[in-house]
Amino acid sequence: MNHVKYLDPKTHITFIKVFGKNPDLLTSLLNSMLPAGQEEDRIVEILKEPSPEIRRSPFSTTVCTQCRNGRGRTAVVETRLIYTWTSRKQVLTELTGDGLDSLQPVYSLNILNDSIPDCREYYHDIGIVSGNRSCGYGLTEGLHLITIEIPHFRTAASSLDKTAGLWLRFLKEIDGSAAGVAPELLSHPEIGKAVRLLDSSLYTDEELRNYTAFIHYSRALKTAIHGVIDESYGRGCKKGFEEGFSRWYKEGVNTGIIAGIQQQQRRSAGLMKADGVAEKDILRWTGIQEHKIDAVQPIW
Repeated sequence: MNHVKYLDPKTHITFIKVFGKNPDLLTSLLNSMLPAGQEEDRIVEILKEPSPEIRRSPFSTTVCTQCRNGRGRTAVVETRLIYTWTSRKQVLTELTGDGLDSLQPVYSLNILNDSIPDCREYYHDIGIVSGNRSCGYGLTEGLHLITIEIPHFRTAASSLDKTAGLWLRFLKEIDGSAAGVAPELLSHPEIGKAVRLLDSSLYTDEELRNYTAFIHYSRALKTAIHGVIDESYGRGCKKGFEEGFSRWYKEGVNTGIIAGIQQQQRRSAGLMKADGVAEKDILRWTGIQEHKIDAVQPIW
């Protein structure tokens, strides 16, 4: 009997394959997660032109689309997979537009593969408005942020609808190591299709190498960031950390974080060498400097 290996959907490669290339799956996810006041406020179409824009940063992957709801209104929706928590300014830094006053209605769904310190809830709904006109979805025109912490999600405690709970189980339970997939996920029309898109046999050898490299990269990044967070919290400097990280994020001058990330880059490169990842892919995914890669020893 052949056993199917399902890849983790929370990587750049798989997230784009599932949600960046399948408007029906993205529509199902958004309608289950975004607060819709009435049935007419639900998304009925993801516009083909312009096609979804896919962006990457050191901390996230974003699928940006224009959507039309049942009232015929359009809005920009950003669906973002965030690899690790850094600061609340991280999401705002990466948003579409030059400022809140210039934004058309924007809905930002942020799927966080991490936990925000001192938060117990998994679902955060924050409205930041720039006008007083209604724009559908029961909201005021402007920017609306939804952040979901995958590690904090518990099925029994879910206040979302059934489909939302199944999508969150899809994101949480399928982590690349699970022996199987729950039947209720496979039996759902859209989520079952999403699960099948994670079948490792659908990916090329190069895509699988990039997938493995990305796993190492994201783990190293999370370890480095949390090391700085833990140290800052231990000194009671939460506010100072957020301000300091914001400056580093924009200017690259926070030497403490850079040193931590460089250390994790070396470790990640060592793990990737042990897995037989090509040198060009190690350089691409870890960001380690080329002249330092020869000194990195494989970590078994």
